[in-house]
Amino acid sequence: MNQLNTDYDCIDELNGEIDCDRFIHLLFNNSPAEKKSITATFISDNNLDIQELFKILIYIFSEGMKILYADKNGHVNLDNLRAADFREINKYFQSFSINCKYEINDLDYISERKEKQENLDDIKIYIKTEKFYYSFWFNYL
Repeated sequence: MNQLNTDYDCIDELNGEIDCDRFIHLLFNNSPAEKKSITATFISDNNLDIQELFKILIYIFSEGMKILYADKNGHVNLDNLRAADFREINKYFQSFSINCKYEINDLDYISERKEKQENLDDIKIYIKTEKFYYSFWFNYL
């Protein structure tokens, strides 16, 4: 199993730990690894809560999408992606034991936001494009 400890502040590569940007670069500039083959530990000065973990995963998601699917200006058009592209991004997340889930709805979609956000999969990000309303969320494998 590969060991990648990811501290989103500052990390010591001599101890096998790297920062989040380096983790993203190494992850998405290679083929997806096998499910649960990378151990990623997200560390901060205080205890990491679910909201903070979600923010880190969204950062990894958006930077990974840019590496894989951005145009020459660095923009990703979600409407141009296929189901296979979303499955591919999920393979990268599954390599470090996270599922990246998504849903595509019509523009008249009304989101069902949960009052309590106690679990990772309770938190979603919503993105509206010209054609669709996308929602993304994560859960543990």
